Parts: sequence; C-alpha cells; structure tokens
Amino acid sequence: MILSRNETFKEYISLYPVTCLIVAANTLVMIFSLSADGGLTQRGGISQSAFVEGEYYRLVTYSFIHNGFSHYFMNMTATILLAPPIERILGKARYFLLFALSVILSGLAIVLLAFNVNLMNAGESGFGYALLGYYLYLILFDKRKIDPGSAKAIMVLIAAGWITTFIFSNISILGHAGGFVSGFLLAPVLQYTQKNGKHPFKRLFT
Repeated sequence: MILSRNETFKEYISLYPVTCLIVAANTLVMIFSLSADGGLTQRGGISQSAFVEGEYYRLVTYSFIHNGFSHYFMNMTATILLAPPIERILGKARYFLLFALSVILSGLAIVLLAFNVNLMNAGESGFGYALLGYYLYLILFDKRKIDPGSAKAIMVLIAAGWITTFIFSNISILGHAGGFVSGFLLAPVLQYTQKNGKHPFKRLFT
C-alpha cells in the first residue's frame, strides 16, 4: 500500500524533503508558540476582517499556527502519512506548488465565505484535505497511480474526515472544503504539466 511507511528516518528525509520542511516549519512555530501565550493565533491566524484590513500575509501564516499541541499533532501525523506518495508522484517542485496553492486557496475560502467575519482560523488541515482531494482525483481518473487497497483505505479516510469535520466543534468547515476542492482541481493541472514535461516554475526563470 502506498500509505505504508517503511523508510528509516534518514531515508524519509532524503526521499521526501519538502514534506520534512513543512513539518519542521510547523514544529518550530509550535515550539515558539508555547511561550507566546496564545498570541500567535491572533497575530498570524486568518479571518475575514483581518484580510479586509490588508493583512494578506495571513493567507500563508495561518497554516503554520495551531491551537494547541493536539491540533498540531493530528495535522502533522496526517501530513507525514499522506504526503509522501504525492511528493513522490509529483516531484519536489510540483508538490511544493500544490502545498502553496492549496494553503492560499483554503485561506481564501475562509475569508470569502465566512459567516463570522472576526473568527480567527489557524492550522494546516486545509493542506491535509487538499491531499485527500488529490487522492480522490487519482482514484477516479488515474487509477494506475494508486493500488486498490490504498484506494479503499483513502476513501475511508475521506469519509471519516468529513464526518469529523461536521460532528466536532471548533473545526473550520470552509478551510477543509477549500483545501479539498483545491487539491481535487489542482490535480489534473499538475498531472498535465508533469505528463508534458512542463516545469511549473519555468517561466519564473526565463
């Protein structure tokens, strides 16, 4: 199964460097937040009112801030388990682009559709749901990249993820939905650039 992680710690770092950087960045921010008395969420989280006031940097910073250790732990566990196959399929550049765009699009879903304009959101779960959206695209349209056993396991994870999203309080439904939809829609675009040998950052350097 593609979700099985049999690598050593050293092999994991070597094979999935972008995922490791994402986890490391979140971990450093989490450690720093322990001495910040909860102020990081207010300074770096995302809300409609803060965005309207021109604090656009929050479209990125919110993803690295978590509301407590359990929130951080769940998101990092999901990233460590779900992200490696996608990084391997896409390569480092396209995978990083998936991360960056899904974080921004998930944040935009929050600021554009929020009912409570002052509610501050934080956490990397939008990216986690983008990974689930990407997997759903593979299951439906590119079955060669995912084995039947993994496909069934991922469908269970998707179902469980959405059930918990609507059952538990203090969860950003918009953030999860924005991430999931962005992952699903970005999948064919990134797959196309990979299939046709188009480097996603080529225009930045030509």
